[in-house]
Amino acid sequence: MNDEQKPTKLPSLKQHTNGQAVAYYKGNAYYFGRYGTPLAEERFKRFLVTLLSDVPQPRRTRDPLSVRGLAREWGPHVLAYYTKAGKRTSEVDLIAYAMRYLVNYYGEERAANFGPSHLKGLQSALIVEGLSRVTINKYIDRVRRLFRWAVAEELVPGDRWERLRAVPNLRKGRSEARELPPVQPVEQRDIEALCRVLPPPLASMVRVHALCGARPGEIVGLRPCDIDSSEEVWRAQLTDHKTSHIGRTRTLYFGPEARALLRPLLVSRRGDMPLFSPKEAQAWRNQGASTHRRPDQKPTPTKTDREVGDAYTVGSYRRALTRASAEAGIVPAITPNRLRHTAATRIRRKHGLDAAQAVLGHASADITQVYAELDAKRAAAIMEEMG
Repeated sequence: MNDEQKPTKLPSLKQHTNGQAVAYYKGNAYYFGRYGTPLAEERFKRFLVTLLSDVPQPRRTRDPLSVRGLAREWGPHVLAYYTKAGKRTSEVDLIAYAMRYLVNYYGEERAANFGPSHLKGLQSALIVEGLSRVTINKYIDRVRRLFRWAVAEELVPGDRWERLRAVPNLRKGRSEARELPPVQPVEQRDIEALCRVLPPPLASMVRVHALCGARPGEIVGLRPCDIDSSEEVWRAQLTDHKTSHIGRTRTLYFGPEARALLRPLLVSRRGDMPLFSPKEAQAWRNQGASTHRRPDQKPTPTKTDREVGDAYTVGSYRRALTRASAEAGIVPAITPNRLRHTAATRIRRKHGLDAAQAVLGHASADITQVYAELDAKRAAAIMEEMG
């Protein structure tokens, strides 16, 4: 070794704040999976062997980085960044969908050459694919996000992201992209028809959702320990919600009808258990299947507790409502977002737009503490009257 050449200092394995095992080397972060697991340790050892053998890392390869390779490089960052409470968010899957389209059309293109003409070409391709205008705009935004990250990591020239930002989103009525129909509220008779074919635990969830106007992710994650029943109007101060990462608070309010539905659940649940249990719903279905079986009929396989999660996800909740809507003959199908829209419509009709914003958490991000307090008082009073 040359006397003037300093030996390379090898990185150590650290625990990231999101629970991932991470090592920092030459200004880059490398992720190896959940910290403390044998798999993460093994991956880190292979990484050290690679450094010691002086094999070039993928990010330092002499070959031009392709769009496919860039998307692959982004993967560990996406998995680490879009994780809450040890669980990956739905954004991970949505980014994967966007990257799939990007790679299918421009995977072999040099990442350093990807520019506005390519992004416009992807927009046109997604229109031909039949995606809606809203979905296309969201996918294109995720492609821009990829190149913003790549610029910060010095994987592509610094002007790539700025040039892609110059490509406008598709505007309503000014493109050939398919438009989604507006979200419609659900009539009360359809909610009752839906609940008649749902398991009682899931039917209670639907009724509470239509009353309180929670976001789908908020209702599926609700726990007994979240609910404060010390005052006349019950409330749930949520710590993990859609806008928590920008410092926003979110409170759900429960009027008399919602309280009547929640009261028996609070008695039968531990504080940290999911308030609405898919296991209970599946047990109800299995019991019904055995009750209606003929004496000569063999039992059909049923899902076990191991196959059913402890809590609903937004996806499993939506699928359950879609199946039940088809069984009840409800068209269009009832979805979680339609239930939230139902609460918003009821409140807006009777109390105005600002009241709906107060209850549903639609206030702007720069709202002052004074206005936030007024919104909380108004929301509590409204939900006491509305149910």
